[in-house]
Amino acid sequence: MKTSLMLSALLVAIPATAMAQGDSASSAAAACAKQQPGLVLNETFSSTADFGRVLLCAGATYKAETNRGGVKLSARALLPGVQSPRITELMGGNAAGGVGGGGAIYKLLAYADGVYEIRVSAVQAAASVTLRITRTN
Repeated sequence: MKTSLMLSALLVAIPATAMAQGDSASSAAAACAKQQPGLVLNETFSSTADFGRVLLCAGATYKAETNRGGVKLSARALLPGVQSPRITELMGGNAAGGVGGGGAIYKLLAYADGVYEIRVSAVQAAASVTLRITRTN
């Protein structure tokens, strides 16, 4: 009896979850239709546990800039099954450049409209990193 109740509850929950994901995808598409070129994220990261969330739109190109070199960017979609955006380093900075020296520039390209979680990890553990993401088109 308990198994059938649990199975029934699971079958009811699955369509609700699928609908919520569909709603999230459609609201991301609606937000992307309104997004204009310009600054979409300006965040300072002080540890690898810090993250920022940003709306990225399929077909749009984004430029990410850091204030120091030796930085790795990573991004993952909040919705399951959505491919992470491609991050290409265009200009790498020098990690030993000191404060204000050696920033890096990246190109971001999303394959699907959605909200993505961005993380920054620096070579220098105690160094804070400022990340600016700008939509270019």
